[in-house]
Parts: sequence; C-alpha cells; structure tokens
Amino acid sequence: MTEFHDFLTLDYLRTFAGMVAAVNLIVQFSKGWVKAVFGDLAVRPYAWFWAFALLTFVAYADGRFAGGPGQWVAVLGMSAVNAFPVTLGAIATYHVIRHCNGRFPD
Repeated sequence: MTEFHDFLTLDYLRTFAGMVAAVNLIVQFSKGWVKAVFGDLAVRPYAWFWAFALLTFVAYADGRFAGGPGQWVAVLGMSAVNAFPVTLGAIATYHVIRHCNGRFPD
C-alpha cells in the first residue's frame, strides 16, 4: 500500500503515470520563469528536458549505464525517445485539468 510519504519513490517513477506526474509537477511549479525569459513556446522543450533527465536518472539508478559507451548511447537514445510520450502525457494532463476547471462531464 502506498502511503502519502511515498508519493514520488523510485518505484513510482519507473511507471508511466509516475513519470508523467513528476514531470507535470516540476514543470508547473517552475514554468513561470521559463515563460518570463523565453516565452510560451519554450515550455514544451523544457518539459521534454525534464522528462529526459528523469528517465536518465531512473536508468542510472537501475544500473543500466554499467555496460560501457555502447550501452550509454542506447540508454540515452531510448531516454530521448521515451521522453516524448511522457512530455505529451504531462502536457495533456495539464490541459485536461485546466479546461475542465472543476466541472466534470456527466
């Protein structure tokens, strides 16, 4: 059973939902300065960067970088590719919450 103090554990970050939640929280609480400095369009690459960074961190924590340079390239490539659906999920979650505005359809 997951307790409240276990919200963003490494086991939770290994799941798609956990990664989307983490990226969404990080981006939502830090996008104000990104918008102020770079404009609205920079938020999407910023979200992708955080998805890539978190996926790479989880891969490192799982020991997937132990195989040498060939392994590193494969892990970083897969992290870059997998960052796209995570970013899309985080952005879509934000838009659903924003447009729903507390009113859920019947």
